[in-house]
Amino acid sequence: MQKSNLTTDLLEESFDEPEIGSREDIQDEEYEIYEGPEDIEKTSLDKQVCGNPKKVSENIEDMDFEVVDEKTQNKPKSISQRSKNLLDEWTKVSRYGKVIEKTNIIPAKTPMTRRRWTNYTKKEDQFDLIQFINEVQSDGKKVGAIIDLNASDDGYYRWDYHFRKNRELLKGIEYRKIKLNHKEVANKATLNKVYDILNKNLFKDNLVIVHCTRGINRTGHAICYFLCKRLEMTPNEAVKKFEEARGHPITSKYIIEDLFDRFG
Repeated sequence: MQKSNLTTDLLEESFDEPEIGSREDIQDEEYEIYEGPEDIEKTSLDKQVCGNPKKVSENIEDMDFEVVDEKTQNKPKSISQRSKNLLDEWTKVSRYGKVIEKTNIIPAKTPMTRRRWTNYTKKEDQFDLIQFINEVQSDGKKVGAIIDLNASDDGYYRWDYHFRKNRELLKGIEYRKIKLNHKEVANKATLNKVYDILNKNLFKDNLVIVHCTRGINRTGHAICYFLCKRLEMTPNEAVKKFEEARGHPITSKYIIEDLFDRFG
């Protein structure tokens, strides 16, 4: 399993979400998507691509792949400077940490498999969802759940797309989308959604991956909330356990303050 390297002076507040696909105005929601093959409805993209490839590309450009004509095949879409900055900060942090002591939780940054990101990422810095799961499971334990805390809608990877292509690998994994906006203190109801999933899986013989964009502040908030509430750790103990496992410090002071307000 990959070891985390300590990286400091990162300010997630400025780089948490890209302009592309960002939905700052959405209230916290929960989505349960594709826990097994019975939840999948077959699609027929083969029928769609029989027409004009360029037109099909416009219709399905939100997928993890694009059908493009030869003229545009090697011309990636440009991204904003803000998104380039986000990508730079995302690249600086380790992909994922160690299992947090006394739990089965692994904190991680988000995999980025959408072409809007991989077109601007060096091959050695790319972080693929399937590669990630295979690496984590290489030690013998299976991934039982993935909790995605990003506020954007499918901005970085598409679970449904990967499920269709890797059904045998992913069919036993519970995927949950619980939106936490950056620069905001998540409310109790939203944090409890994460808590419930972590608590349900706590004594199972599997691993639970929790991630936001960089896997530090929002991920740290949700996990430390669980450690304080379920394992009765003090805020200081919870933050220390998280930071030791993740390999990066929580940089948003309001998160630490919220933990002390709730459990201090």
